[in-house]
Amino acid sequence: NGLVHLPGGELVACGSFNLGPSFGVSVAVWDGTAWSPLGAAMQWNAQAAAVLPNGDLLVASLYYGYLSGTHQGLARWDGTSWSPFSPGQFHPVYALVPLPGGDVVAAGDFTATNVTSALRVARWSNQQWLPLGNGTAGSVSCLLEVPGGGVVAGGRFDHMGGTAANNIAVWS
Repeated sequence: NGLVHLPGGELVACGSFNLGPSFGVSVAVWDGTAWSPLGAAMQWNAQAAAVLPNGDLLVASLYYGYLSGTHQGLARWDGTSWSPFSPGQFHPVYALVPLPGGDVVAAGDFTATNVTSALRVARWSNQQWLPLGNGTAGSVSCLLEVPGGGVVAGGRFDHMGGTAANNIAVWS
């Protein structure tokens, strides 16, 4: 569902995997020779991944999942362990994209971040989730950063932020 390269060159995949004795693995890493689970307690249906500017891995679940005793929708891998990414967890998140300044855009089929109202698209900025424009009434399934800091969104929507859009839109 999501593929990213870590700064060390490893390939990380999100989805649902059975890796030998490890069943139901949701985040797996390829070291050039073999796949293995990335950390522990990640059996929570990971859907999307993004590498943050500091090299940490951000992973979103399709549904809430179990992570170190708490329910979270987004988790951060710092190379050693998993931790909650932020307050205001929300789900389902289908796509993540980091921006050059350290912000992150999350998109999916959610209607709030438990901190502020957001319609299927939110931006993590200055340690808080903010709506990205007026959002949309339909789900957003993919995001791509474009040169200059803009973001392209694709999904099942006919408008984005009050502007007509036929399942694809660009933020600048």
